[in-house]
This record gives sequence, structure tokens and C-alpha cells, in this order.
Amino acid sequence: MPNGQAPLGDNCYVVVEEPDMFIAADWRIGLGMVLVGGACAGTPALASGAQVLYAPKPERLWTAKVHGVARAARAISAIFPTFAFHPEGRTIAAHHQGQVEIREVSTGEVRVRFRAEDEEGSVCHMAFSPNGRLLAVACDKLKVSLFDPTDGKQVGQLLPPRRCPSLLAFSRNGKYLTTYDLNGYCYVFEVASGKLLHELRAIWGRFHLSRSLAFSPRSDILSWLYLTGIRQLDLTSNRQLEFRHIGNPSFLHYSPDGRHLLVRGDGATVCMIEADTGKVVHCFLVAGPFIDADQPSSGYGEFSPDGKYVITTEIFGHSPGKPPRVVRQWDTVSGKLIRTLQAEPRRVTYLSFSADNKLLAVAGDDDRVNIFDLATGKELTELRIKAQGLIAAVFCPDGRHIALWSAHESGARAEVTIWSLYGKPAKPQPAKP
Repeated sequence: MPNGQAPLGDNCYVVVEEPDMFIAADWRIGLGMVLVGGACAGTPALASGAQVLYAPKPERLWTAKVHGVARAARAISAIFPTFAFHPEGRTIAAHHQGQVEIREVSTGEVRVRFRAEDEEGSVCHMAFSPNGRLLAVACDKLKVSLFDPTDGKQVGQLLPPRRCPSLLAFSRNGKYLTTYDLNGYCYVFEVASGKLLHELRAIWGRFHLSRSLAFSPRSDILSWLYLTGIRQLDLTSNRQLEFRHIGNPSFLHYSPDGRHLLVRGDGATVCMIEADTGKVVHCFLVAGPFIDADQPSSGYGEFSPDGKYVITTEIFGHSPGKPPRVVRQWDTVSGKLIRTLQAEPRRVTYLSFSADNKLLAVAGDDDRVNIFDLATGKELTELRIKAQGLIAAVFCPDGRHIALWSAHESGARAEVTIWSLYGKPAKPQPAKP
């Protein structure tokens, strides 16, 4: 090894100008992180000088069977992954034919396997608590089971009053858990006691289900979409508020600071509104400058993890002879367009941000995943699924891996494939005598 270099993995090292200072430091190389005086061999650099940002070097690691979703339901506002990363990013939970498997992200090795329900194919959705100590599993029957992810033992059970709990969401502090069914009923539970606190009427229909409810970052407000607008529940005082918003309800996202909400606006727009009043702050044009009157576009957007950007796209796919679908990056302070990241004749099915806010993954119905550097707008790499249709791409919290979820058109024979964005990890070398 050359002087002044510290190994990180296969063909990857950091150049250290002061080697003695490296020993005491706790180095954790995250995806897209800016390294000072660093370099990774075999990984192309996007800039030169003291600060270097490196393009990923993806490599396929392993594949596992999971539950899928039919192609007809693969709109970006309706898709929810049937697997869940542990908050620390070391393991991933997935279910197949009624069994839940918790695997090592880097190797695919099964740590824990257990059956969540007596009948095959009964698991609908899973979610880890924010501290990673609980795995909530929603089943086809009238229950949500809580498991210890370290050994698979059941430690609790929540009982919604109606059938078919389908989606799960923990509040940021882990105190509350919501589940809601295909009929649009939402239930709020206290996790510690299992007590049902609230039964709420939300928006109807499967299409808008996965994005129609959100906890505020402080976990004190629950917001959800209703036919007439946005309803909010103060979880500390149990007081409900409602305000109308422009456009048709289809998704709802909080900004990281909790001050704003992102909702669908009229026509091909996405609106950023004040979370407590509903006042419109910015409207982002999703499709344009041309709008197809015969097939009006529906907008969708998400905040970046640091709240600096809004990424917008269109829910529906491209029509022959019409302008291509675009993915745009906006500034949340000024409301101005920063850049167009992508303009292609495909439908975007999923957006995912890396935990350090450096990268954006855009999954499309053409079985491609494009990864962009948010600081420059450059496309760093592209991943492809050849065997079956791509549904979503989700960054792992560790910043080094990404999961690609794909399935047959009917939703059967689904699988999740884990990619390492910096190649396979280095094998431990035996100590020299």
C-alpha cells in the first residue's frame, strides 16, 4: 500500500496527507460523500482538487423473492415497497408466501426467518420502528403484529376494528403507529399500550393510498387527505383542523422542518403550502410548457431530505407524439426551477434520495434506474433490470446500497435485488505473523 493511503475495500483507498491523523478518526464513507484529499481507484471523479465527489461503481450482490404488485397499480403515488430497510441499514426485511425474512444487506444471508400468519401470502406491509427495535407486520386478517427483529418473536398485537389493514407508518418518535385499509379508514394506535386512539376517515381508493397520510417531523400532527381537502389531527390535544387546497388530492408530504406540505395542484402543478394554514407558497409546473388537453397531466413531487429541493414528475406515462415526461429539480426558497434532470418518454415509478442528500434515484417503467448528483444534476450511473418489470428503487440508509424491486406484470414472481454502489466489500485479510 502506498504511503499516506488507507484501504477501504477492493481497489478503493483514501489518500491521506497526514497519515497519523487518520488513526484517531472514525471514518465512514457514505454514498456521494465529499472527501477531502481523497480518491477511490477505479471510480471516476466528477471534480478535481481538494474536494472530490465520486461517481458510484455499482455491482449486483444478491436477489431474493418477495411479494409483488400488478403493473396496473404501479403509479408513483400508489406504490409502496413490500420490503423494509432497518434504520441502521445493516439488514432488510422482506416477505414471501407468508414468511418474513430478515437478511444481511451486504451478503443476503438470512439472519431471522419467521411466519407472520398461518395462511400463505397473508402479509401486506411491513415497517421498522424508528429505533429499529420493532418490526410491524400488517396481515390480511384483523391484526397488525409487532415482532422483535433480532429473534422473530412476537411482542405485541394491534387490532383494527375493520378488515384488511394494508399500510403501516410509524411516527418519527415511534410513539404512534397508523394503519389504513383499502376502504380509506385510518387507525392511530399507541405503540406501547396497543390502544386504539383514533379512527379517521381518509381518502378512498387504492390508487392514492400510500401517499395520503403523513406525520409531522415532530410527531405531534397527523395530516391526511380527504375529499374536501387536508385534515389534521393534533395528537396532543386531539383537536382536528381542516382546510381546502387547490387541485385534486392524491399525495401529501411534509418538509423536513415541518413548516410546509407538498400536495398536487390544479392541472400539471405541484404546490408547496404552509402546513398550518394551507396557504400556497409556490406552485411548480410539472409538465410543460406544453399541456395535453386531451390527457391532462397529474403532478407528483417530493422534498429532498434537507428540504432544499423539490423533485417533481408526472404520474402517468408518455403518450405517442406528445412531449416527453420530465423530472425537475426546484429550489424551495425561491420556487425557481434549478434544472431538468430528465426528459424521456417513460413513466417514473419511484423516486428515492440517499440519506446524505447527495443522490437521487429515478426508477422508470422502462426497467432503468438513473442515479443523479443533486449538486450538479449530472447522471452518475444507470442500473437495469432485464428479467422482469422494474417497480421501484430504494436507497439503503447506509448510503452504500440500493434495492431494486421488480415483478412480472401480474405481480407474481417478484424479487428484490441489492446492488452495492461501490463494488463488493473487501474480504478480511489474515493477519501477518
